[in-house]
Amino acid sequence: MIYSKIEQKTHSLAYPIINSEGYDIYDVIYIKEGPHWFLRIFIDSENGVNLNDCETISRLVEQRLDEENFIKDTYFLEISSPGLERNLRQEKHFEAAVGSKIFVLLKDGTRHEGVLSQNTQEKIVLDHGFEIHKKDIQRANIVFEFDF
Repeated sequence: MIYSKIEQKTHSLAYPIINSEGYDIYDVIYIKEGPHWFLRIFIDSENGVNLNDCETISRLVEQRLDEENFIKDTYFLEISSPGLERNLRQEKHFEAAVGSKIFVLLKDGTRHEGVLSQNTQEKIVLDHGFEIHKKDIQRANIVFEFDF
């Protein structure tokens, strides 16, 4: 998936700040839910992310976004971890998920689940040989399975 202009600008402004604190940007999403706009920045690191990390990054990024003031809508800024069942939106996400169990919802409402065995620019292949063209994907995410 391709970033919107607001997501791209947010990424370019926030990346140096987030990177200097030892984190990476996993994803940026600018979305309207009901009457409200949300700017969500998902951060990640080798050591994980906790609530204090999110608060620190939020203060730093919020200050920079306020200085630039390029988003015309009123919005809520949310900084969080992508979580265990992280969304797969970018090429790097699908590449990192090869070998993991994923869930895919297609634009036609069809649902598929399986281990991601192959990733190319145009499609993904699940372990049972089922090919899915990326242009047909509405949403995809990792499926975390608990070991009991």
